Amino acid sequence: MGTPYSAVLTLIVSAGVLNLLMGLYALSGRSKLTMVRTFFAFSLLAAIYTFGSALELASGSLEEIKFWIKFEYLGMPFLPPLNLLIIMSYLGMERYLGRRLKIAMFIIPTVTLLLVMTNDWHHLYYRDIVLRAG
Repeated sequence: MGTPYSAVLTLIVSAGVLNLLMGLYALSGRSKLTMVRTFFAFSLLAAIYTFGSALELASGSLEEIKFWIKFEYLGMPFLPPLNLLIIMSYLGMERYLGRRLKIAMFIIPTVTLLLVMTNDWHHLYYRDIVLRAG
């Protein structure tokens, strides 16, 4: 009953729900930390990546898999810079985080997102996506 990955999918979806709940809890106003919005964005993008991964595993066709890969990349490339911002805030290094540096941290993730979204035209990111029979 279900897909061969049912147990894994259940765990992945549970992780996505927990990401959403943590982000919403942090945003609920109980915390006065400066990085609450950044943590909420991190949690939301992690949930997008997690749900996309689960739906990619549950997909039945190559076109569905390609769609969910693109969906995953709406969140995945932005997680490392957001994580770095949270860590630097936790360590008290906010004085090193100027506006220009924050913008520069998101250049590579944005380029990555654009390359993945337009991959069908240039194949610079994924050369070929195929399903293996085994």
